[in-house]
Amino acid sequence: MCDEGREFDIIISDIEMPEMNGFELAEKLRSGSRWATPPLVALSAHASPEDFERGRQAGFTDYVAKFDREGLLQTLLQTIGGATE
Repeated sequence: MCDEGREFDIIISDIEMPEMNGFELAEKLRSGSRWATPPLVALSAHASPEDFERGRQAGFTDYVAKFDREGLLQTLLQTIGGATE
């Protein structure tokens, strides 16, 4: 997708993925990629305060527990809604 010139308002990523986890993805995106600035939201079943902090340190804008639908919707409304107002 990077090579196709696509633009995104927000990027949502799982943390547990094969080959590259979400923390690695966030660090890669934030380290000079053309997608270094869009909001980056993590979804994870791991929702301890330590997990949230690790997500922030990796470059995530927000970190939402995977099964917290209301939390995800609120994050999207705050992040994207604020960008379009």
